[in-house]
Amino acid sequence: MIKRAMLAAIGLLSLSVFVLAAAAANCTTRYVSPSGVDNLTCSRNSPCKHVQQAVNVASAGDTISLAKGSYVEQVSIAKDLTLTGAGSGASTISAPAVLVPDSHGFLNIVEINSGASVQMSRLAVAGPGPGPCNSIDRGISVIDGASPAITRAAVSDIRDNAPSNNCN
Repeated sequence: MIKRAMLAAIGLLSLSVFVLAAAAANCTTRYVSPSGVDNLTCSRNSPCKHVQQAVNVASAGDTISLAKGSYVEQVSIAKDLTLTGAGSGASTISAPAVLVPDSHGFLNIVEINSGASVQMSRLAVAGPGPGPCNSIDRGISVIDGASPAITRAAVSDIRDNAPSNNCN
């Protein structure tokens, strides 16, 4: 009886390892580089230029690897992803010239939404905002039940560009 229980436990453990390995095998790493060209794979040999394109192409569970450089764009993430840079001083997502408000009316550089679980590490998110008055609200906004895990990252200069005394 004990022998049968041990065999069943070993079989269950083996099945669990197989399922976890199969799940990990389905995840893809998407690559982004300032010298890349946006495409439908964002592969190591053909990286995308924009982080948002890699997010759009990625499936839930994928990793997006940012090469050293600056990515001037607004990014919205609505699926479970991992974003990894080359270092918080090396890979930076910066505020673009125009920020589009989110569904709550806020101006963010990076938005994590729709219940997504996003891991971010070894990168930076930086302002300043594009204008002199009320041009930026947040570096990273987490809304609608999303959850971030941010490590070895930096958020800086979340302010207006040359703030004016005439702001309302």
